[in-house]
Amino acid sequence: MNFRRTIGFSFDFIPGETNQYLAATEDGNIQKCSKTYTDNTLATFTGHQGPVYKVRCNKFMPEIFLTCSADWSCKLWNLKSDKPLIYDF
Repeated sequence: MNFRRTIGFSFDFIPGETNQYLAATEDGNIQKCSKTYTDNTLATFTGHQGPVYKVRCNKFMPEIFLTCSADWSCKLWNLKSDKPLIYDF
């Protein structure tokens, strides 16, 4: 899936990874991307019903990240799962 046609609202680099980052998009998805592999995304996290305005990685637990969306929800994610750990808080 190529997400280059969607608008990105926020991005954050994954702690400990020099080439990988997360991008929050207007279509409600979060894309795991690489600076060296630019043709497609590495992973897609789907779970919001509206644009994702912010994504932030946890600097103490690099596999955990948080998203906030226009659908009035925040979700806690693990990079190893495509479903949120905690949602709607």
